Amino acid sequence: MLDRISNLPDDVTENIVSRLPLREATRTSVLSSKWRYKSAMLQDLAFDDKCLSTQRRTTFVNVVDHVLLLHIGPLCKFMLYCINPLVPTPSHDIDRWVTHLSRNSIKQLIVYPWTSKRYNMPSSLFSCQDLVCLESYMCLLSPPSTFRGFRNLKYLTICYVNLSQVVVENLISCSPLLKRITARHCDGFTNLKIDAPNLDYFLC
Repeated sequence: MLDRISNLPDDVTENIVSRLPLREATRTSVLSSKWRYKSAMLQDLAFDDKCLSTQRRTTFVNVVDHVLLLHIGPLCKFMLYCINPLVPTPSHDIDRWVTHLSRNSIKQLIVYPWTSKRYNMPSSLFSCQDLVCLESYMCLLSPPSTFRGFRNLKYLTICYVNLSQVVVENLISCSPLLKRITARHCDGFTNLKIDAPNLDYFLC
């Protein structure tokens, strides 16, 4: 059976690994030498509580650091879903990950942190000009004065986010490809003046 698995075409093995939960995907590296780096080349990474093993004393931060350190090639999607109130993720660690992603042409970023207070997104986020989809929960968004929008952003979701009316209006108007916006339970703005020629969906 192992020989059959080892002889599968590359596109088939890559498809198999991409459909597995991240913890299971990383385990495929022991199947054979051909599978050793398959999980390291995943283009979509989703980190949640299921990434942790109940048998090892490995922290969530260690898991994310380890996967990013070994990752090879392009990275399209990164999801961080930390919802364990007993083990909050330190803000400085999320800062490091977002900064790392900003240097790797990330296209889809989903950040759902669980920190002691609303997480303040680092300025490096606003240099992610390849972003097509951004989902931010329980965060503070404070773009630097040099920020001129996301030129490729099409889908924006902000929930329980704090940002000023000027910031959100500039974010929308300076992201010309925006098609869908979801803004729920946000603070800092009320009546918005929206300038988005391609917008076909807005939920607030």
